[in-house]
Amino acid sequence: MKNENKKCSSQKHKDLDAISYCQECHLNLCKKCENLHAELFQIHKTYNLDKNINEIFTGFCNEENHLEKLNFYCKDHDKLCCASCLCKIKEKNYGQHAECKVCFIEEIKEDKKNEIEDNIKILEYFSKRMIKTIEQINIIYDKLDENKEKLKLEIQTIFTKIRNVLNEREDKLLLELDNKFNEIYFKQDLPKKSKKLLNEINILINKGMLIYCKWRDEKLNLMIHDCIQFEDKVLNIYSVNETFKISDKLKNFQIKFMQEEENNINSILDMIKNFGNFNEINFLFIESNIIDNDDFIKYIINWVHPNKISKTKLLYSLSRNGDKIYKFHKLCDNKGNTLILFHIEDGNKVGIYTNLSWDCNSDYKKDNETFLFNLNKNKKFTNKKNKKLRGFCPDYGPFVEDFGCKTSMDRISYCYNSINSYFEDTYDLLPVKYGNENYYITYNLEEVEVFEINFEN
Repeated sequence: MKNENKKCSSQKHKDLDAISYCQECHLNLCKKCENLHAELFQIHKTYNLDKNINEIFTGFCNEENHLEKLNFYCKDHDKLCCASCLCKIKEKNYGQHAECKVCFIEEIKEDKKNEIEDNIKILEYFSKRMIKTIEQINIIYDKLDENKEKLKLEIQTIFTKIRNVLNEREDKLLLELDNKFNEIYFKQDLPKKSKKLLNEINILINKGMLIYCKWRDEKLNLMIHDCIQFEDKVLNIYSVNETFKISDKLKNFQIKFMQEEENNINSILDMIKNFGNFNEINFLFIESNIIDNDDFIKYIINWVHPNKISKTKLLYSLSRNGDKIYKFHKLCDNKGNTLILFHIEDGNKVGIYTNLSWDCNSDYKKDNETFLFNLNKNKKFTNKKNKKLRGFCPDYGPFVEDFGCKTSMDRISYCYNSINSYFEDTYDLLPVKYGNENYYITYNLEEVEVFEINFEN
């Protein structure tokens, strides 16, 4: 009901719209009355009527047709209720708490006052811890920034070294290539030698023609002498044949760059492309005190395969929320996929995973994906197909067929014999106390944690 239907409770201002409601006086107040009321009753709690009237505590039951005061307290649901809520007749919103554990509010007065004191002490303790935690977080963030800059410098140094080696190798190969070609030019120098040899041949041709044309028998000894010299020089010119051979070889001559096989080059390039990586930081279950190593996270991820966990959220922990069953249901009901972790006093870390939402319907449910596990042993105990599981009721905590928190969140009950009817090979789930093979065994718990599990789409 919105405030447009509410008028001021004062007869004098009964035609004016109420803008607030006083919980102590049970009065609707207009602007004029609100100012006067604030001066007279400074400690009274008032509510702005912009809110839905159902959000305002009036001291009366908000259930439809319940016009009675909230004089009773339901222990099962941690909720105030009226006489109509306790009615034995369950019809038209009557009798919702008829079968619950109920008492007069006067009976829990001291308990609630003590709880307030305890909670204040807890909050003060958390406040002090938070101050220290904030200081530690600031120190951690400073170290993380230092670490980031150090890693940047390390990466730059490594890749600078790689680039320097590659550049040096490139320069060396280019210089070696120049030297090899220069060596060919200097050793062979064929163009210059060929020109010189051509000149010598032409000179000898002319000289030979001169001897032949001016041949005189009367000077036979001179002619023979010139012929001998000419023949000797012609013999020296025979090296031109070697020049022809070299030139023929140079026609097809190539210097090749002897690189690695193509597959090797590609593998080197791929290695450079993928060179360097960072260790993966796993933020799953970061709120957990029970999961204290990465192996446990790997086990859980593997067990819920093929679904990939994207996010986890701590809904309940024994150390944070206490050992009352109703606290578990208040924080964990209707959350979908959940993982429950139990840290037993003997050191075993066991648990339950289920796709079923926890609730208080007191009903059997069937889910073939529900399983039990022991982290210490890296063992998963799968659900036997088509078996219905019980434990979804207000009196039980996280409890599936003879395993879990039955009456209190600080103890775990385990029926060694019967649980094997519902899950595969559970004889190895927890050690058995001698003589109790067919009965419930109870273990004290150091910690319980319930996580909501979300998967990637």
